[in-house]
Amino acid sequence: MNQEINSTIGALEKFAGEFGETLPKDIIEKLKEAEESTESIYSKKERIQAFKQLINCQKQLLGIRRSLRTLIIPEQEKELSMMRFSLLKELELSNLLRNPSIAQAIIKNYANFTAFYQKKYKQYHQKREEEKANFFALWEELVATNDIISKLNRISCLGEPVGLEEQKLVDNLGRIFSRCSELNISPDSLVCENCGAKLGEKVPVDALKEVHKTLTRLLKHRLQALSRILISKVVDERGNQKLQALIDSVTLSNLSDIAELLDDNLIGLIDDITS
Repeated sequence: MNQEINSTIGALEKFAGEFGETLPKDIIEKLKEAEESTESIYSKKERIQAFKQLINCQKQLLGIRRSLRTLIIPEQEKELSMMRFSLLKELELSNLLRNPSIAQAIIKNYANFTAFYQKKYKQYHQKREEEKANFFALWEELVATNDIISKLNRISCLGEPVGLEEQKLVDNLGRIFSRCSELNISPDSLVCENCGAKLGEKVPVDALKEVHKTLTRLLKHRLQALSRILISKVVDERGNQKLQALIDSVTLSNLSDIAELLDDNLIGLIDDITS
């Protein structure tokens, strides 16, 4: 029995260390006192067994605590917040050592919490996708505009590239406004692994509108500059139908045609005749 008690104390000290704390002296003293007490062997073994079960649940309990601490819960989700607060109180080392048999109950309560959280998340995710759908047309137009500006930036006669910072924003927005066709909730982070949206996170519609406005303005200026250059430089290239089609498209600001016409060969030709 003495060896088992000492072994349990050592395991509990490691357990406390994983929680970033030290094993309270009163726990050590109570376990050592059990060696000399008149308490029945059965009661002693029962207490030690409870601590062993707690130690066996260490990995799960630490994982639960880590998940609860990093989980984002919006202010309006009062019930979820209260459930998390209650679980974190139960996971305090002092409570675990005082009630070692509570480990399984905590694991069960956490399962109930995650089920409730996932239900809330599914509702949020559906509403988020519906909101995003209202702006898919604007997003697709932004992507097309960004693509044309990227191509125009390769034409040397237009000078230094423009919209580079905005293009970085487009990349970031792409992770948000791309359709999330299938909800796949991670059991660890409790967010969708496909889109990464966090519960309550707002769709950045204002940012989308602002970068769309900026890139549209830049594209207009870029096309006007290209139109002036082309018209003044293509006297000897009138026989090139593709170039003539580009001039017509630029003049009419036909974005879909411009995007299709601006391939590597035509970009190279423009560079040649404007150099």
